[in-house]
Amino acid sequence: MSDSIQEPTDELMLKQAINNMLTKCFGEDARIYGHEVTQGYIEPCFFTDLRLASDEQSSATTTLKVYNVYIYFFQNLDEYDESIDYKVMKKLRLWLIDNSPAKNCYILPVGQRRLTVHSLSNTRIGENYDRFEISFTLRFNDGSLIPIDYEDVGDLELKTEIKESID
Repeated sequence: MSDSIQEPTDELMLKQAINNMLTKCFGEDARIYGHEVTQGYIEPCFFTDLRLASDEQSSATTTLKVYNVYIYFFQNLDEYDESIDYKVMKKLRLWLIDNSPAKNCYILPVGQRRLTVHSLSNTRIGENYDRFEISFTLRFNDGSLIPIDYEDVGDLELKTEIKESID
């Protein structure tokens, strides 16, 4: 197995990393929901959604995975302030860039790994444009850590023969 392959990263680890990012950016009191709640949620809050977009085997022990990540921020519409959306995005961008050793890309720590965040963007969505959506993509190689059994062929003997040529 290649040294660059780390412990497999599952969806739970990714969700925990995203929730950890939101907690570090917005404090322990940030309300984070993992599934859409149609009633009873308390604003302001975040909903997180993680979708596997691609899962391609690239070798016997490596899989290329692509996840689309969506974070929805809900404000109380009675107190809506457009500038808060931009403050939310700014905090996330700064936190993600602070995790980059060179400070030149967005990095999401996931367990012992540091995954590059691609295509970070935001928009307003919903019937009344009442949801602020932040989206990005995570692309990474994942190792299986499943040992591959090889049949032992026993001892090998290498014989060489040197032929002299007469010129």
